[in-house]
Amino acid sequence: MPPGRPAAAERALAEQVLSTVPDVDKLLYARVDMAEDAAGQPILTELELVEPGLYLRFHHASIPAFVQAIVEVAEAARGSGHLVGDAVEAGTLGRPGDQVAVQALAG
Repeated sequence: MPPGRPAAAERALAEQVLSTVPDVDKLLYARVDMAEDAAGQPILTELELVEPGLYLRFHHASIPAFVQAIVEVAEAARGSGHLVGDAVEAGTLGRPGDQVAVQALAG
């Protein structure tokens, strides 16, 4: 499978796999890795829902959309009494470096 746009069979497999994930519409990130079987059909090798690197350094155009998604989740949590909302209001996101990391992503 060459890199680039997924073939129809690859996209169908990714959609099938993601349809099994609870609350998939709330994910900020997901990656479906695949390989070809002996018949040349895509098969799942890994479903990744957490990626600490995010590879944003390779696709700078994705940074504003990802930061906006983080802000929207944080704002939704702010009024719910959820810990993340409280941390955002307090000016931290839980760990000392988190605020700096979000500011760096935001540019």
